[in-house]
Amino acid sequence: MADRLNPERRRLNMSRIRARNISPGWTVRRLVNSCGFRYLLHRGELPSKIGQAALGWRSSSRR
Repeated sequence: MADRLNPERRRLNMSRIRARNISPGWTVRRLVNSCGFRYLLHRGELPSKIGQAALGWRSSSRR
């Protein structure tokens, strides 16, 4: 199958794709969960850059 995009457009598209669920993030989430804390990902009111996971705590975040 031939690529329908030219190399410049393909490079632009690939540069905008951000990784999610990468191993450092998973490690932090497992550690937080094993300590008994509950969290929410990507809360709207938290300041975070695109592509970065933000952990948000609930008011009663302990199990």
